Amino acid sequence: MKKLVTAALCALLVSSAPVFTVNTFASDAKPKFIAQLPNPFIECTTIEDAQKNAGFEITLPKSIPEGFKEEVIQAIKGDLIDVIYKSTDNELRIRKCLGLEDCSGNYFDYKQMVKVKINDEDAILKCKNGKAYVAVWNDGTYSYSISVDDQSSGLDQSVMTALMRELQ
Repeated sequence: MKKLVTAALCALLVSSAPVFTVNTFASDAKPKFIAQLPNPFIECTTIEDAQKNAGFEITLPKSIPEGFKEEVIQAIKGDLIDVIYKSTDNELRIRKCLGLEDCSGNYFDYKQMVKVKINDEDAILKCKNGKAYVAVWNDGTYSYSISVDDQSSGLDQSVMTALMRELQ
């Protein structure tokens, strides 16, 4: 009888083992938190709002190429004004920021760099296949940039330099 009870208990334990199994992987797993920086951009409805948030003024070019429409105005408090114009297949971004750093946000490696003078300041056009994609310069207090989508056909260098002369 002892053997029969032992066999029955063993059978019960073996058959119920999956019910009582503890998944140690789930209890040992640590939650994964992904830290994200908050978006520093403040959406603005007007240039005046952007200027108020940035703490300085901007004079935008009047000679925006045909087909581009102002879509987005934003600022980073005390630091930057960003205006984005869009066309059906391109994006034109104009930025002004406090300081002397490149504020374009475009860090592609352009093989062709063209030095130009804009309002007595040295400036750089970053080009590909003779077309301008990024322009960067500073006036000793503010940095400026004008850029177009890297996947676009770029802008003629004369169009880019005309925009640069108007931006202040």
